[in-house]
Amino acid sequence: MAASVDASLPTAPNPASTQSSEDKWVDAVQSATTSKQTENASSSETPSPSEAEADASLNVDDIRDKYDIPDFTGDGLMETKLHGSTTVGQKAAEQFIERIRNDVDDSKLDENSDEAKLVDLLDAQGATDNGYELYGYVELIESGGSTYRESQTDPTRLTGDDVTQIVDEEKLAKQISELMQEDGISKRYDQALKDAIEGVDQSTRDEIADKVDKALFEDDGKTPNLSFEDYVIAIKAKASKEGDDKLSESIQSEVDHYFEALQALDPERYKSRKQAFDQNMMTHQLDGYMSDPSSIKNEHADTGLRSTIDIVQHGINGALQSLDKGSKAYDQYKRLIDELQLFSGKLEGIKEKDGAVIYRAMMYAARVQGADSQLMDKVVDTQLKELSGNRSETAGALKKVLSASSSSGTLGAMTGTMSLVSAGVQLSHGGWEGMSADDRVAAVRDLVGGLSFTNDFARFGSNIITQLSDKNGKPRINAAGWLGLLDDNFPDIFRKNSSADVKTDAVAKKISEKVNDTSDEIKQSGNNLSSLSEEQRRDYEKTAEALGKEIGATSSSEDKPYTAKRVGLSFLRYMGGAGLDTTGGVMDIVTGVNKLKNADSELERAGAGLSIGGGSSTTAMAIANTVSMFSSKGSHLAAKLGSDIGTKVVNGLFAGSRFAGPVLGVVGAVFGIVGSVIAEAINHKKMQKLTDSQGQFFKDLSGYGVTKDDWGDKLEYARYAAYMYGGRDAPDDQSIFDYQKQEWQHFQDTEGKRGSSLARLAPYLHKDGDFGRESLWEKHLQGGTTRMTAKDHISKSDDWRPFVDTDLDVGEKVTVDEYRRSAVSEYFDADFYREHEKSLQVVDRLWDEWNGKDDIVSKDDLEKIKDDESKSQEERDAARFLYEQNDFFDALDTLHKGGDGDGKISTNDRRDWLDANEVKRA
Repeated sequence: MAASVDASLPTAPNPASTQSSEDKWVDAVQSATTSKQTENASSSETPSPSEAEADASLNVDDIRDKYDIPDFTGDGLMETKLHGSTTVGQKAAEQFIERIRNDVDDSKLDENSDEAKLVDLLDAQGATDNGYELYGYVELIESGGSTYRESQTDPTRLTGDDVTQIVDEEKLAKQISELMQEDGISKRYDQALKDAIEGVDQSTRDEIADKVDKALFEDDGKTPNLSFEDYVIAIKAKASKEGDDKLSESIQSEVDHYFEALQALDPERYKSRKQAFDQNMMTHQLDGYMSDPSSIKNEHADTGLRSTIDIVQHGINGALQSLDKGSKAYDQYKRLIDELQLFSGKLEGIKEKDGAVIYRAMMYAARVQGADSQLMDKVVDTQLKELSGNRSETAGALKKVLSASSSSGTLGAMTGTMSLVSAGVQLSHGGWEGMSADDRVAAVRDLVGGLSFTNDFARFGSNIITQLSDKNGKPRINAAGWLGLLDDNFPDIFRKNSSADVKTDAVAKKISEKVNDTSDEIKQSGNNLSSLSEEQRRDYEKTAEALGKEIGATSSSEDKPYTAKRVGLSFLRYMGGAGLDTTGGVMDIVTGVNKLKNADSELERAGAGLSIGGGSSTTAMAIANTVSMFSSKGSHLAAKLGSDIGTKVVNGLFAGSRFAGPVLGVVGAVFGIVGSVIAEAINHKKMQKLTDSQGQFFKDLSGYGVTKDDWGDKLEYARYAAYMYGGRDAPDDQSIFDYQKQEWQHFQDTEGKRGSSLARLAPYLHKDGDFGRESLWEKHLQGGTTRMTAKDHISKSDDWRPFVDTDLDVGEKVTVDEYRRSAVSEYFDADFYREHEKSLQVVDRLWDEWNGKDDIVSKDDLEKIKDDESKSQEERDAARFLYEQNDFFDALDTLHKGGDGDGKISTNDRRDWLDANEVKRA
């Protein structure tokens, strides 16, 4: 296959130079970089990955048609409708939770069982996602010193943001994930999912199965259809080239749909096909990095440079001990080691950016080796223009290294090794904790050695083969020999492309011995196994061996010491960090890293399979998924290994909730402990039971360790504020604790009195936050909640609240108009005007046309304008802005006269807001 040259060419010489010199330079680079690319390509009739990437210029439908992949971008199996709007994912989640509840009610499960605990936690998760129906109340202080509970008859809906101030999302997600991995619970969900899938009509199931078979397998139903990988590569390349995030998300979703359906319908075929896909994507990603030095980030290029030079010096020093001092080889290697040692001195203290510049200079120089005696120096000078300091000295030292390595036939091996190490480190996002330079070289060798066992390695890794072993025997010593890839331990894919005398070279022998020895030592290194017990570590090794056999390696034997276990360990090492690079490659599909970016909650982040604790971001899903497939104790071991996160089960629950609405909501016939109590007839005695049950719900969550430290005060404040002010008094985009921060601070700092928290409230510190609705405090300020009867008796309305028992001594005393207007002008301030100035200026200009004879613009008026195609787009957009900004509309609606909103903004309402913010009217 012909590799792209443009992306990997060095910076061109100055255009002012002679045309013949430039032509010669470009031709030589092209000749050196393209002459041997086709010799190692797969003989498969389907297009190579580079051809697939070239398809990025086609539209999506043409790409799909070319590779003959059915469209699975719509609903996946989990979103397939069963009846009405109920989906497979939703039905599975409902049945899963409902069966646990029934078993608790029937005493088949203890009410303190893990299953019962899980339901509580899922209710809490529903509350953080979708809000919580809280019945506000206060304890009224009676004349005898006792208290009497007064409660709302209609609940106040807290938002998810409010609840996440009470419940710790991360702790909640971790506990749900842990419980979902327990064998009994996992089996319950699997059964619920199986039953839900059985509810899909046969024709739909057959249609999905046929789609999966056509996309993922050849006609025999076993052999992977590699056109699927090519299709994914092409779409990802297109998304990356065009910066199309939606397309990137779409292909992620489509791949998920295919493998999700295969796993549910045929678990055994899923295991082998998913592993083949993961391997091929990893090989392709590594191949892509090696084909283009500019794709390697500075930190990884610098690591590759230093690690390679370290191990090369070790190899040469070792070889010199066995070479005849009078031989030509000794002189060549002595010269090279001397130059490398001087060059290493230049590397000390330089920034990684400069290390990367040197790395690229060496990579490009190697591509023109032998093409022209002066061209290599020219490439070095051109590349090192970006060096920040000591350019002349560094260039001189580098040229000597290149000359010495070229004359000894080691330049290609050195840059091939360097390219592989840099690419491998980038694939795993920068190396592994506690691993040395030698460890990294050995780990990368183990990866490419393991991948070379796979059936499709030559197809997806053709550039890797080319760079590590040149079929034409130039240079004499190649990276495959240095890295030990020519040993009988590995497939002959590198050996057949290598020159005959490589294995006899003393330097190659010493380096390969070092790599092999280091490989023996690193074993499980590269993944954090600290959470595993000794038994679990043994299970992990058994899993690695099963994985290695699936990849194609053999079990341990005297003639094949590079065992299946080591192949599996090397693959798992990379799956523990791959995909976090942001260069737009295909590994993010394997690892699910984009699911982290798009996750809406901590549980969804856990479902995406990534640990975000401690400020770190390390991939867990990919390795957890692989372990789940190949371990006899898969789910549990995967959870421990994957930073205690769940995989399939949690993802399944979210597939139901994400597409079918609030599956895990608190209120409803199926979900929510509170929901079942709400169904009772409401009277005082039962309201006491209801509010107690809500308190017990949060108390249980506290006992589980998933609440914030101040959860009790926050719940108390939410209850009292909801009752006293008549609902949730904050904009939707802020929690009540953030919006009412002054009163909330007072609440925290003040002790209650005689069993009531009324004294902890401070109404004059409270802000109007439910725009368009007159709060009970506003009604109180207007005296609208009491009246005198004929016998001088004070009669209280239903809206009366005991504000006399609150702290009325703190805060600025204001009138009801000042109270309302100050909140509106503070929230919708001059910054708000500037943010939306374009739309608001159009509103200003057109207001007199809109308000008609009554000086009023209603919601209905705005709806007509925004939908009127005869109006200009500018006018329609301005009307749509005001129509859709509900809080702003409601705030203006009641600004001038107060009261509850009526869906109309008067000219006086608008004028008051503009004056309050000193905005110059149009």
